[in-house]
This record gives sequence, C-alpha cells and structure tokens, in this order.
Amino acid sequence: MHALRSAAVVTTMSLLAACATTPPPKSEQVFSDPLLMRQGGVLLLVDACIQRDGLGDSDYFVVNESEAGARAALEASRKLLESNDVVVRAEIFSVCGARLNADRSSITVADKAGDQRRQAQQPLRISGPGTEDPRFVQALGDVSTYAFERAAVQKSKKASNKGDPPPAISADAYHEAASVLKEKTQASTILFVGALGNSLSGGKKTAQFMGSMIVGMGTAIATAGLGTGYYVMFIPGRKISGTVMEGALIDLETGELTWSNAVRAGGDPVQPKVLANARTLDLLLRDIMFQSVSRQ
Repeated sequence: MHALRSAAVVTTMSLLAACATTPPPKSEQVFSDPLLMRQGGVLLLVDACIQRDGLGDSDYFVVNESEAGARAALEASRKLLESNDVVVRAEIFSVCGARLNADRSSITVADKAGDQRRQAQQPLRISGPGTEDPRFVQALGDVSTYAFERAAVQKSKKASNKGDPPPAISADAYHEAASVLKEKTQASTILFVGALGNSLSGGKKTAQFMGSMIVGMGTAIATAGLGTGYYVMFIPGRKISGTVMEGALIDLETGELTWSNAVRAGGDPVQPKVLANARTLDLLLRDIMFQSVSRQ
C-alpha cells in the first residue's frame, strides 16, 4: 500500500447532548443562501465512493453499492432543496468521480461486495445530462476533487506534522472545469455533495456508532486521501464503518468555491439510507439552509 500522506478531517462536535461543547440554538429559521436562489438554478452534483474493508491490501471499491448510495443521496438532497424553493436545473451523480490518484491511474474495484476484483478508471459510473461528453465528464471529476480537498474543517496535528499532500487539482484547472460546467448546463450555481465511505467486511466489523454524527476536534478522525492513492477512516484504536460527507457551493458566475463543509457519519455506507440520512444532510448543509435566531 502506498505511503499515507492524507489531508485529515478532524471532528469537533457531537450531536449527542452529553458531548456538545456549546448549547444548541434556541430556534432556527429556514433560509437559502442567495447563490441557491439565482435565476439560472442549481446543478446538483452528487459523488459517492465506497471502499470495502479499508484494511491492508484487501481494499477495493464497490460499484453497485456506491451507485445506490449516490442515487439515495441525490434524491434526499433534491427533496431538501425543493422543499426550500430552490430550483434544481440539472442533477448528476457519479461513482468515484473525485480523483483518488494524483496520476489518474486505475483503482481496484468490484461490481459489488464479494465479487471478483478488477482494475478500472474513474469515474466508475456517471449519469445525468451531458455525461456522454468526455470533456464534461473530466470537468465534473476535477470540480468534485477540488471540492473534496477544500472541506472547511481543521486538520489533525498528526497530518500537519507530516505535511500536506500536493493538491490533485490546481486552481487553474478547477476554474477551467467550472467554466465547462457553466457552458454545458447554464446553471448559476453548483451544490456538490460527496461521500467517501468505508465498509468493513463481516469478520472485521466492530461496534458501530449508529445515530451519532460528529463534525470538526480529535474524537474521531477521517483522512480523505484524494491525490494519495487511497483513503482510510478510523477512530484511534478502532476500525469502523463510516462515511465522510462533504458539501460545497460553487458560484458559476465567478467560478469561486464560496462555501464548504464536512461531517462524519456512523453506519455502514453499503446501506443507501446511510448516505441519505436526513440528519446528516441537515448538519452538512445547515450553514446554507438554516439560520439560528434568538428566542424573543
């Protein structure tokens, strides 16, 4: 296995009241970021990539389970947007669209967990308007990778001591890709929702932290190895199933990524409902969908 040089997503807050460091807001009101309300509408882009085992040389990515999770996350995200009067102009999902190797080499995959393994190029699958165009597909992958690498979270001291890996997508390449997506879809904004999942095989599963979600201090650590050859997620001393979900908002008028966030969710991601969990999406997107207000 390649040497690990991963940017780390470090968690800080538990939804469990006993673990909260700050009291929850007294009340909330629904609102949408102005970028979501532009006349051109939103391109909803969802990417899911689920790794099986995540241990040693047995790592491989599962295509069917990743697609099922991407579809479920896409539907749940669309419903959340539409319930808040956000116009979804187009929607696209991909399986392992964000680059896992800086050199874009093939990755080890199986059509489903337990099937024969093979080498395949990314994306493993993709569906949506315009995805028959190779230039458009490459642009989708570049934007997805750039968004994952810029999740608005702190990095662990362990990762910082080793130094950060070089970005897989340069700023210039990202802006070029964003202009391709603007030209092709005519959307005003991209809302990106990505999921990197780790699923342990039956013999390697340990206690799952079902129902708990943590964002941002050192209780749980998730390292997303985009640009380093692979990724693995762990809680120190324990190997678990879980998912890092990342959201990003991109202004296609300027090409700027204006907001991003990442959360870590428990549960086995081979189950589509894990990637479509309403609480996870609410937590992931709360900065652009909800506003805390003081009780009068």
